[in-house]
Amino acid sequence: MLGPIVDNQNTQIRTGNLPETFRSHMWKGEPSRHLKNLVQNNPKLSIGLVPSLRDAAIDHFAFPQPAFVPSKKFPFRSGRFHLLPNPALFRINKIVIGAVTTDILMHISAKEVSRKNAPKEDRITMLCRMVIQQRCFYPLNPPAEGTSIDSQLLSKTEFFEDERRPDILLFPSDLEFFIKEVDGVLCINPGRLCKGTTGGTYCSVIIGPDPLATDEDMVDVDKDESSFSCFRRNPLSVRIIRI
Repeated sequence: MLGPIVDNQNTQIRTGNLPETFRSHMWKGEPSRHLKNLVQNNPKLSIGLVPSLRDAAIDHFAFPQPAFVPSKKFPFRSGRFHLLPNPALFRINKIVIGAVTTDILMHISAKEVSRKNAPKEDRITMLCRMVIQQRCFYPLNPPAEGTSIDSQLLSKTEFFEDERRPDILLFPSDLEFFIKEVDGVLCINPGRLCKGTTGGTYCSVIIGPDPLATDEDMVDVDKDESSFSCFRRNPLSVRIIRI
């Protein structure tokens, strides 16, 4: 799960209209109850949490961020909850995954300068390629206005594991959701789970053999089924789902 979990842009958070502290709300209120119900109802499920600069329940508001510090009463010792930093680099089976919750794609998009006669390229592909080629989760200096960067910890924003690039990069962004393969890396913007008071989108990634897979690289799915697109690259099956 990519933050913000307790969004500081929420009206109740911004007005302070909560009967408890932000940390208590995170670990004792609705978020923790939903997390506990998920693992109780799904015996094989593990959950990873990555914080965001917009999270009200974390004390570190500069990028990069350490992992959440949970309440002592929250059952993280069960081994089914994994607290990850922002940005995070982790492995599922043999798949290396990188995730960053700071909206680097939007920030680069606002700062980019292009030549009129430059070769035409898909804008999203170009933004993702900038991150991949720089091998850094936030290759922008100075940072976007309103974004706090801890310059002494910038080395933690670099991504490489045994000189290997991630197989998947997760970029939750306010830009429109997408799934794209760029220079051998699967780049995903799952969109936002909530948009104001309405539901948004999330991403489903299946690692391993897919019994529904076809020989096609791209499979369009009927929008009436709440699935916008499905990208197939063995052994991954990925789709964006609207709630």
